[in-house]
Amino acid sequence: MRYGRVLLIASLLILVSRHILVDQSVAYATPGPDSVLLVINLQSDVSRRIATVYQQERFILPQLICEVSVSPVDTIDHEVFFDEAIVPINQCLSSLPNQVEAVVLTRGFPQRVQISTDIDD
Repeated sequence: MRYGRVLLIASLLILVSRHILVDQSVAYATPGPDSVLLVINLQSDVSRRIATVYQQERFILPQLICEVSVSPVDTIDHEVFFDEAIVPINQCLSSLPNQVEAVVLTRGFPQRVQISTDIDD
């Protein structure tokens, strides 16, 4: 019985691999290149380089590129991050209603957002 299962699995793998090799059409999983918003930090050279390669390799549509300008520091104040990153990303998203299923950030963005603990009484 075990030999039969192994043979069945091997046959399925051969069938699938033959289909993949024969079928040269491009298949995309969801989200695909027409539903991914690629966010680029213009203040970061590495962000721009990664985004260029990602866009070419993943066939990201030009209208799905969102450029922001935020300091590429490790830690940033939440108000600065909101103004320089969140607001522009929201503007990009609002111009593409119901089209974006995923947002991709490249390297070169702040890693932490510092939130003020001062509470006014």
